[in-house]
Amino acid sequence: LSYIAIAYRILLVFGVGIATFLFVNGREVIALMANREYIEHTKYVYTSLDAMQIVVFIFLFYFLSSLFTYLLIASGEQKKLLRINLIITIANLVGNLALIPLYSFVGSAWVTLACQIILLVSTYRATRHIARFDYLPGFTATTIVFGILAGLANFLLLGYIHTGTVVTLIASSALFGLVYLGGIGAVFGRDYIS
Repeated sequence: LSYIAIAYRILLVFGVGIATFLFVNGREVIALMANREYIEHTKYVYTSLDAMQIVVFIFLFYFLSSLFTYLLIASGEQKKLLRINLIITIANLVGNLALIPLYSFVGSAWVTLACQIILLVSTYRATRHIARFDYLPGFTATTIVFGILAGLANFLLLGYIHTGTVVTLIASSALFGLVYLGGIGAVFGRDYIS
């Protein structure tokens, strides 16, 4: 595999893993750092959990776009990157001005996620002349499937485990890692990263 493909695999595994784990375990992660008011609907329309379950997917798209961003930098094409970032910044600003008054911080979370997706697409398109890359469809699909399976297993575990937040997160991490990383490793064996 090329270095780009290896980097993509690593970034995809971390991005899907972090996004899925935090999406499913958002309540426990927030409870570890804040009180119930941040999780439960009280006088506010949205909670921190609502925003977090959107924001976690920013990790995935940020990780993947960083591959193409650094490829542009390494190729000395910072001007292209500057133009892309300027467009993303303007889109983010306009989107936030439009959605924050209507949807508060959740609107901002959606705008940021959309901008990260646009950044990924833009940087990928800007690097096509530097290196051909096909997003490794078999590896990508397998990673997403095991991310979903690990998330479902984790969700089921949360329905049965009623211990403290820390113990719940440790048990969730162990189960998630076993299903997610174990599943990908079992399918790809030694080709997992190399």
